[in-house]
Amino acid sequence: MVERTGEGLRPVQRLGRRPSGADPAFDRALPNFSIGIAAAVQDHGGKQRCRGAAMPAIDDRIRTGPLLILDGAMGTELQLRGVPMHRVAWSAAALESHPHIVREVHEDYLRAGAEVITANSFGTSRHVLEPAGMGEKVAELNRRAIALAREARDRAAPGRAVWIAGSISSFIAEADLKNQPSPAAARQSYTEQAELLAEAGAEVLLLEMMRDVEYSRLAAECALATGLPVWIGFTCRRTEDGEIVLRGRDVEVPLADAIGPVSEPGAGLLAVMHSELDAVGPALDILASRWSGALGAYPHSGDFVMPNWLFDDIVEPRAFAEAAAAWAGRVRLLGGCCGTGPDHIRELAARLGRTAA
Repeated sequence: MVERTGEGLRPVQRLGRRPSGADPAFDRALPNFSIGIAAAVQDHGGKQRCRGAAMPAIDDRIRTGPLLILDGAMGTELQLRGVPMHRVAWSAAALESHPHIVREVHEDYLRAGAEVITANSFGTSRHVLEPAGMGEKVAELNRRAIALAREARDRAAPGRAVWIAGSISSFIAEADLKNQPSPAAARQSYTEQAELLAEAGAEVLLLEMMRDVEYSRLAAECALATGLPVWIGFTCRRTEDGEIVLRGRDVEVPLADAIGPVSEPGAGLLAVMHSELDAVGPALDILASRWSGALGAYPHSGDFVMPNWLFDDIVEPRAFAEAAAAWAGRVRLLGGCCGTGPDHIRELAARLGRTAA
């Protein structure tokens, strides 16, 4: 076991946690989350309402406000806190087994300065949950992912402008191509998940690890059909020749060739995400040369062997913040992905002169 410190990671024995079971009190409260009218809800005028005060719609903030601070990773942070990752559905199972820790992670990001928190819905699509034996819980788990984020916002950031993003990803069961759904099945799955997240209260849909053209475009079309703002996150790598390509599972497409087809249905923001730090700057250059809209960046650190993240050579929070802040003049959204945690976001917020109120 390792623990985050201000300077990175160190071995630690966890005390006081119960990673083998959920919080009984939380379980009893699940049917009656206290999200009510005090939480932010969409009104007919396109604004979000937060605790009785008007909060700008997130697309307005992206266009006209200071850049937004996104949170860091959820799945790898859960793993770091002792939550076992599911061999088929990865972090999605934590919504059922450890909802209190999911909410705790959201709260810690908010206290660190995040202004957008990402619901733990990365792996809650039907084409992931059915092979995991949880197909009957698709609606329940997507709704719970949003409810936990809303609970965290009410507890840790009352009175602050905080937006909740619903994650829709390219993740497939077991991270194995044998479980890749057909395009028709993927469309049904993405449509179902997008509608569930929108109905549950997501204020933006975040398409994560978009790593090809066909399925990424499908996801964009399905998300846009909800009427919510949609952000598209491309996962890239830098080849030995210096080319920036999408990190496809079987075929790697140049990022430059994917931008037009994937973003054509529409998007509020294009981001470089789940990519190594050294790939982000060149990838942003390519995005900016082919896209006139808002940009974002949230890189990862470490590596992955299903179902666990390998916390090897994790970038220290200060080094991460220094690298990320260098992109601040080019992007409207900054945060972290796998391997980054609340300490990274806290350092980033401090570097940008932000403090969590």
